[in-house]
Amino acid sequence: MDVNVLERRVKDSIKAQNYTDLETRRIWYSLCLLGSECSKFLIMLVLFSLFGLKTELLVCISVLLPLRALSGGLHFDHYLSCLASTLCMIVTGVALARIVPPNVFTMYVCFPLCIVLTYMLGPVPSKYRPPMSRRNKNRFRKLACMFQLILMYLCVGRQPSTYMTMCFWLVVMHALQLTVAYVMSQKGGYHEKIPEQLS
Repeated sequence: MDVNVLERRVKDSIKAQNYTDLETRRIWYSLCLLGSECSKFLIMLVLFSLFGLKTELLVCISVLLPLRALSGGLHFDHYLSCLASTLCMIVTGVALARIVPPNVFTMYVCFPLCIVLTYMLGPVPSKYRPPMSRRNKNRFRKLACMFQLILMYLCVGRQPSTYMTMCFWLVVMHALQLTVAYVMSQKGGYHEKIPEQLS
């Protein structure tokens, strides 16, 4: 079946439940995102299992998934480029955890800095995502910061481990790509304006 035909049929069935156009777009976006992320996860699970790194992958996903969902970041137009960027970030996080383990002072400095950047710049959603209300933006921003505070508590002041070090480097890399995404979004200005009743 043609993708456009499938999209039209699904949207029509959603609208039949008395959802607004904006709500319909949000539901369709969520369904597409779920399918895309599940397929990417299965591909990465197979790849990392081949190298005996399945646990490392699960730890990285458990950190990146909430961060990306709550604060956004860089987004790519094509499935393969998105998969490649996610793979690159996870592999880099695993490698840095083993090659460059940070000391406690570095964590004390970088964690608060990343939290501040997340609060000031996030969320930076995909240009394909339907507009978010101001209330939801503030809620997502605070949840992302709270999640990083929990990670900071788990990583700092405890016996260092490879998994905790991975979490640290992933938070740092996420903050860096969030900064780049914010700068690009300000230049592009591609996000739609939010209707007043949703703000």
